[in-house]
Amino acid sequence: MLDLITQSLADLDDPSQPWSKAIITNLKQAFFFAGQKDVESSFRKLQLTEYHIQQYKRLDPSRFEVLYWSAGGLRRILRPLSDPYTYWLATTDARERTVKRAIKRLHHGNVRNAVEDLVRLTGHCRSTEERLAILEPYLEEATQVEHDEENRTGAAFHTEQGEVPERTALR
Repeated sequence: MLDLITQSLADLDDPSQPWSKAIITNLKQAFFFAGQKDVESSFRKLQLTEYHIQQYKRLDPSRFEVLYWSAGGLRRILRPLSDPYTYWLATTDARERTVKRAIKRLHHGNVRNAVEDLVRLTGHCRSTEERLAILEPYLEEATQVEHDEENRTGAAFHTEQGEVPERTALR
């Protein structure tokens, strides 16, 4: 058995490549992620019906839906679920990764504490927008509190020691 991973079905269904027909005719199962363009002719070679092609076109990428296909005739829309800890460790959304890095800085680089905080705050959320709507204001407030604390600590040190210490950013 041969396993292949590609971001585009067009990579496998390329008539100019001598191996293409062998791959398409011997494919046993596949997962098709949303967003591929011009896949109808490739899907027809895999004997997907117009109904299945329309199902594919309605996949919701925000829910990570995929179309499962098997040579034996099984077709399903799948929606993978992961626990919130795994989600935060593996997210590839650029906005969430930026927020995750900022939360990690608040926890002085401690990934475990950062992920615990992220899960505590967003474990109930079902979309990136919901998570960001909670995390962005939280991060702004936490950053402001941290900044205020640095200013108070610096001012107290100045008063007691006669000089202000050099500050190092958490970033």
